[in-house]
Amino acid sequence: MIVVSFIFLGLGLGLLFQFIYVLYVKKKQRPIGFFTHVGKSTVHSIVSGDGEELVVFLGGNAIGSTWADMYELQKNVSAHAKTVVYERPGYGWSPLTNEKRTITLLVGELHNYLLTNFHDFMKMKKIVIVAHSISGLEALFYAKSYPQFVKGIVFIDAASPTFCTHNRPSVPFNFYLLRFLRQVGILNLLLHIPVFFRLFDERTNTPYFVKNVNRRMLASHYLNKNALKERQLMKENGQQVLSVDLNIPLEDIRVMICTSEKNPIPNWKKGQLELKAFFKDVEVINFPTNNHMLHHEYPKEISELISLLLTPASEEVRL
Repeated sequence: MIVVSFIFLGLGLGLLFQFIYVLYVKKKQRPIGFFTHVGKSTVHSIVSGDGEELVVFLGGNAIGSTWADMYELQKNVSAHAKTVVYERPGYGWSPLTNEKRTITLLVGELHNYLLTNFHDFMKMKKIVIVAHSISGLEALFYAKSYPQFVKGIVFIDAASPTFCTHNRPSVPFNFYLLRFLRQVGILNLLLHIPVFFRLFDERTNTPYFVKNVNRRMLASHYLNKNALKERQLMKENGQQVLSVDLNIPLEDIRVMICTSEKNPIPNWKKGQLELKAFFKDVEVINFPTNNHMLHHEYPKEISELISLLLTPASEEVRL
C-alpha cells in the first residue's frame, strides 16, 4: 500500500512539474515567426530569404519543432529563394486545434495559409514544396488539388498513400509510452541526457540554441493529440489521396524522391517508388543510409536538389 501511494505521489508530482514546465516554455521560448488563422486553427511559420521563388517546408510527425527540424535546409535554400517553414497545429509554436486531422483539412489549412500570406506571389509564380515523412501525403494531395500552384516537390523519405493504407499500425505502442513519459515529466529529464537526446536529434553541427528549442518543444508537447490523430488517420488519409485521379499523372511538376536505401521499415522502399506513379517528371535519389531523417544526415546534398528545382528550365542541370 505504501509503495502504491509513493507511485501515485510521484506521478502527481510529475504531472505538476510538467504543467509548470509547459507554462515556462510558453513564456521563455518566444515565437520567432508569426501566426496565421486558417479556418478554426492557428499556425505559426518562419519566413527567411528574399529570392524570387517560394519554397515551403513541411515537417514529419514525431518531432518537436518543425523549424528546428528543417533548420539546415531553410538556412541553405534561403540563399537562393524565399523560404517558409510551415508548422502544422500542435508542432513548434503552433497551438493545438480541435479540428479533425483529415488530409482534406490539412491541405485546406495549408492553402488558406499560402493565399493569406503570399497571395500576390502565387498569382505570378508557382511554389516548391519540401516534404518529409508523413507530410508527403500532404504535399501529394496539395499537388493533386492545386496543380496550378506547384512547380516542384522534394519528397524526403516520404510516406506514400499506398504504404499508409496497407501497412503496420498507425500508432505503435512506444509512441503511447513516450507520450505518457512526457505527460509525467520523465521525458523532460531524459532529454537532458545527451545519449538519450541523440535518439531524437542526432545532428552534431546544428547550433546549440536550435537544438535547445527542439529539446524544449519535445519535452513540452511531443506526440500531443494532434500528432497522434495524424497517425491514427494515416490509413483514411492514404485512401483519400489514392481516390483522386490515380490514373492521371501530374504534368509540369518536377519531382525529386529522396529515399533512404536501408530504411528497415517493411515495404517502405516499395512505397517510395510508388510515388513515381503520380507524376511524369520524376527522379529518384537513393541515399546509402537507414536514417529516416535524411535531411539531418545529408543537408547539403538535399539543399542542392531543392535548388535544382529553382533553376529555370532552360538552365536545368540533372544530377
